[in-house]
Amino acid sequence: MPKARECFERKKIFSSLKVLKDDKNRILLEVNFAFDDELLNLVKAWIPYVKIIEPKELDIKLKDILKDYIKDSDKCCAY
Repeated sequence: MPKARECFERKKIFSSLKVLKDDKNRILLEVNFAFDDELLNLVKAWIPYVKIIEPKELDIKLKDILKDYIKDSDKCCAY
């Protein structure tokens, strides 16, 4: 988590970023975003250090994307 924490603190990826809880092991952030992909791409880049808590629909969407990726990855590169 320390590297992810540094990224979020240093880069100011979302101007609306608000720290709701902070302790030495984890932080809880709130962000506003215009398009789902803004947040989904960021979360995918930081798996397993970052996860979506709310909205649940977006968490489900991310999990579906990852499931499809894993399922399709078996098909693409058969050697």
